[in-house]
Amino acid sequence: MFRPLCLLLGLLPTLCAAEPISLRLQGSNTVGSVLGPALVRGLLQAKGAQALQTLPGAQPNEVWVQGVTPQGQTLRVSIAAHGSSTGFAALKSGDADLAATSRPIKDSEQQALSALGNLKSAEAEQVIALDGVAVIVHPDNPLPQLSTTQLAQIFA
Repeated sequence: MFRPLCLLLGLLPTLCAAEPISLRLQGSNTVGSVLGPALVRGLLQAKGAQALQTLPGAQPNEVWVQGVTPQGQTLRVSIAAHGSSTGFAALKSGDADLAATSRPIKDSEQQALSALGNLKSAEAEQVIALDGVAVIVHPDNPLPQLSTTQLAQIFA
């Protein structure tokens, strides 16, 4: 069973403005704990940033990734990994520019965020990885097997 890991783009600022930039990414622990910082470091490197650092944030599961452009501009990206639903809530409150999720947006979340446009569109939702899950049943368990449908119900 694979789950898409997504980044939902909401009012994404560009990384070439004249003033210092603070990009805010919030959401999934799955995306934000390791993959998010690695992607941000890669983006900053691709933009020519030097002196890249990953610094602890104010809370557990929060970090800052920062670097300095060849023009001397400091770019800082905050990453808060507290669960997919927190990313959508942060988009709604204006506290995030990107929502990192380990699942597609729910209809209720899309409706609540309709002012940001169609967050189910290909322009808004970018699958960046697939997450695999291995399910192993102990030999002494009286349940000999699970169907794909049963697994989907367990993880839904």
